[in-house]
Amino acid sequence: MTDFTMTVGPANSNVAAAGDTAVYQVQLQPFNVYSHAIALSCTGVPTGAACTFTTPSVTLLTAGSSTLNITTTARPVVTGAASPLTRHFYALWLAVPGLTLLGVGVGGGRRRRRMIGILMFCALFALLLLLPACSSTSQQAPVSGTPPGNYTITVTGTSGSDTKSQTITLTVP
Repeated sequence: MTDFTMTVGPANSNVAAAGDTAVYQVQLQPFNVYSHAIALSCTGVPTGAACTFTTPSVTLLTAGSSTLNITTTARPVVTGAASPLTRHFYALWLAVPGLTLLGVGVGGGRRRRRMIGILMFCALFALLLLLPACSSTSQQAPVSGTPPGNYTITVTGTSGSDTKSQTITLTVP
């Protein structure tokens, strides 16, 4: 009788952050001579993650192995919108450099006008950096990527009607 065994290690793995890859080793060992191809697959992979094998099909004459990579997807950083009072405050201050620049041309020496113009340009640039805080949307962007949690993944080796399975755990912070 011919058969094979399958072990996957480590049994538990965690990634440092969503977007990283967890690596597992799949070891296949034949009983007697096992010349059939063994197809490797996995189920239970979390949303936003992918399961890939370096060798998705292994033929055993002696012991064989494949590396399982579970690649997670990073979650985007979502920032909140500013309150209406804050938005109006910043919007009002955007008018100050423009009104000041109008007053620069009226009096004073050339050097003074140039210095005030440079200062107003810097103030305008600083206020433009705050412009995203003036967003009026209240709807948050949908969060994508691999959600945090502990996931049980089943690794399966199939050859004809012979199937071997082992569960592993992936932790995503």
